[in-house]
Amino acid sequence: KSGLSPTALDEYQSCPFKFFASRVLGLGGREEGSGRGELAAAARGSVYHAALERFYRTLPEGAWSGAADPREHLDLILKPVFSENDWRALGLYPLLWEAVRLEMTDHLRGFVAWDLERLRAAGFRPRLFEAKLRGAPEGGAPGGLPWRGVADRVDADERGRAFRVVDYKTRRGGKWKKALARQAAEGESHQIPFYAELAGRALGDGWIFDGGELLFLEAEDGERLSGLSAADWAKARGPFLAGLTARVEAISAGRFPIRPDDGERGRCSWCDFPTLCRKSHGPSRARAGNA
Repeated sequence: KSGLSPTALDEYQSCPFKFFASRVLGLGGREEGSGRGELAAAARGSVYHAALERFYRTLPEGAWSGAADPREHLDLILKPVFSENDWRALGLYPLLWEAVRLEMTDHLRGFVAWDLERLRAAGFRPRLFEAKLRGAPEGGAPGGLPWRGVADRVDADERGRAFRVVDYKTRRGGKWKKALARQAAEGESHQIPFYAELAGRALGDGWIFDGGELLFLEAEDGERLSGLSAADWAKARGPFLAGLTARVEAISAGRFPIRPDDGERGRCSWCDFPTLCRKSHGPSRARAGNA
């Protein structure tokens, strides 16, 4: 009834059994909390998202044009954001939170300077923030199920009717090293494809997709962006939709095989459902290899 979300489909593609335990049985996952000695990744991401939404939504014209230093505006934004997410709320030692706060501030100052420079050069400007999207792609959605998602940002071309969709990520590692076009074609990442199909209607009529971007907040400038061009999406769209159709059919048919990925950095090492999984059962593992 609520439709297909990119996060759920990423989870199914990664391990159908984890999707089953979490989304079908409704068991949920372990809520990641911050230890006194470390800020949880989810909490760090939430602070970054809150800061960037407020920054771009309230950006003065002078800071946008380059007449004023945008980092001064960022510093004003960060005061209430950090106040609302202080060491008490996050469960950190005060001294550690101070170190984390300074580190995050440094990452954000570098990021917004880089981001605004490239936006001005390309003639794009942030238009929508934390945009709730819902609908269907052109030609209809697989299984007739609506698509939904929340786009971190949608940028609009100031000279025309083109738009780009943006999703923030904290660090660049793991699967994000692979080209985004390949991830889309192989069904490993659903966010940018969903937003590419849905975001134009949130802006109005006549808008054309010009690209999607994953922006990595804690990366060096040369590693901050992984992009999906309009031309690459046109090539990947067919395989993406075909793969999505197969996944929807498998979910509908109740096919949730295990997909083991052992090792220190494998997804099994941080799975929420190790006591339910039958990856150590030989016949189950053999069947999973043929699924």
